[in-house]
Amino acid sequence: GKKDVKEDIGKYVSSYVDGKGDPYEFFRLIFHTIRVSLIKQGIDIDPILYEAGVKVGETLYEKVKNPDINKLAENIAMFWESHNLGHVEVLDLDPLTINVTDCFECKSLPPIGRPACAFDSGILKSVFSAHFNDEQVVNETKCYALGDNYCSFIIQNKE
Repeated sequence: GKKDVKEDIGKYVSSYVDGKGDPYEFFRLIFHTIRVSLIKQGIDIDPILYEAGVKVGETLYEKVKNPDINKLAENIAMFWESHNLGHVEVLDLDPLTINVTDCFECKSLPPIGRPACAFDSGILKSVFSAHFNDEQVVNETKCYALGDNYCSFIIQNKE
């Protein structure tokens, strides 16, 4: 349902404009502002972000793939790092658990009471489905938008 998102977009925009002019930050600003505006209108774009993530993940897999899951995870972490998307850490292999700090997708979102990283979830789903050659399900259990100080994704075989 529609969440009452209390956020001053003007304040957010001016904090960027006063900043160092990092192009990554500018795109994060655009993404964030559109997203918060849609949330305020009661529009849930998570399914669209998820589908977009799945598509991006299919392309990304070709760049990060490795038969060794630790190498694959390392490649994903390096990609995230080099594109200012956050810091990725593999916490566990069974079930596969990935934590992301400084998450580009949600770190600046106001608390909305639910996990908000649909784009990341879509990417992880297609990357690991391709890796395991079997459909995976991604559950985000922690998120900045839930008030946590990192995001956590559990990736498992679809039952």
